[in-house]
Amino acid sequence: MTPHLLAAALLLAPGAHAVPRRAWTAPAPATPADLAPQTAPVALPPPAAPPVTTAHQLPGSAFVETQPYPHDRSDEAARGAGPTPAPTVARTGGLYLHIDPDAEVRWRGHAGVRVRVINGGDDTTTLRAQDSRIDLIQQVQRDDAWRDLEHLPKSWCGNSFHAVSLHAGGAWVLDLPRYAGPIDADLRFVLRLDGREVASAPFRGGVTEGQLAGERGTHTASDVMDPTVGW
Repeated sequence: MTPHLLAAALLLAPGAHAVPRRAWTAPAPATPADLAPQTAPVALPPPAAPPVTTAHQLPGSAFVETQPYPHDRSDEAARGAGPTPAPTVARTGGLYLHIDPDAEVRWRGHAGVRVRVINGGDDTTTLRAQDSRIDLIQQVQRDDAWRDLEHLPKSWCGNSFHAVSLHAGGAWVLDLPRYAGPIDADLRFVLRLDGREVASAPFRGGVTEGQLAGERGTHTASDVMDPTVGW
């Protein structure tokens, strides 16, 4: 099933582009060993385009696909790509998030942040997904606590729910929205797993009162297969 477009309108900076259709995030090869877990705050480069300013919370947009195993070449010809490189990432014992401090990327025509979901463990990791969307959202720090800045739509179709896998040493590379607003704050990404969370290093950004209040845009389901209930 194909998730519908983001129905809520963004309050865009002058000259910003319209929001196009969501693009799938293809699996990435294993990442270099110097992409170790980050402990200090990350300083992002100047935005490559107007950041996203919105009066309400947007849905999380981390869409991924199962990554082939390093030795799996069964569909290599169909992909038109060589074999996936052998694992070379830092071994941390599990998943971690890494923010690229140098990448100037875009998200749907606006400034983005590049974050990698890296499997630093020794085994393949399987995550629950809904229409290929994993539970990865941004949070904002307010009053010494981290609060959700995005939300996840809920589907009423059982076919929406499935699993995605990331092999040991592999990574998903995601270009996600970079927020701006009148309220300066520390932001971070958080990946929710069964019973625990994996958080990225913090970085500076901006938000609006509507985002802090948890306001959501309006969305009317078009049919029974609409996966975006709960926007």
